[in-house]
Amino acid sequence: MTARALTLALFVLLAAAGPGQAKSFTIPIGKGDATISFPNGWAVSEIDRGLESKTPDQEVFVWAETFRAKESDTLMQEHEAYFTKQGVAITGKARSETRTVNGMTMTFLDFPATWNGSPTVVQYMLIDPGLPSGWKLLMTEWASPKGDKMYQSDLNNIMDSISFEKR
Repeated sequence: MTARALTLALFVLLAAAGPGQAKSFTIPIGKGDATISFPNGWAVSEIDRGLESKTPDQEVFVWAETFRAKESDTLMQEHEAYFTKQGVAITGKARSETRTVNGMTMTFLDFPATWNGSPTVVQYMLIDPGLPSGWKLLMTEWASPKGDKMYQSDLNNIMDSISFEKR
């Protein structure tokens, strides 16, 4: 094998093992599953309603939680209590936007917020896959403005990876 061919083979091997890869996780949602992929290197753990993930530098946290409409107030109260405990203050009304991502309609709510007095990113993404059981998926991002920009490609890939399957 020539040096050039060896270098090319090594490059391909390293690129295949690089940070662009992702690991898929499944969350039960009603009588089906939601599948979401998180980039390698992100820590992912199970929580009561789904998954919690964070970047290695802890600049970005993302939660994926399943719920039904009747549980939405309880879920938001839990989020409010968590953010308050962490020093996050919502400083105004949410800006709402509806987008189609990966063929699904998602409602994005961006809240103006501070963390310990400095600007922070708090965004909710509501996904209603139209399941007869009424189950929905709530994605929540909490990030530093720097982390939100730095990991935007990862965040877009996470949203693009979401799929729903019936059991």
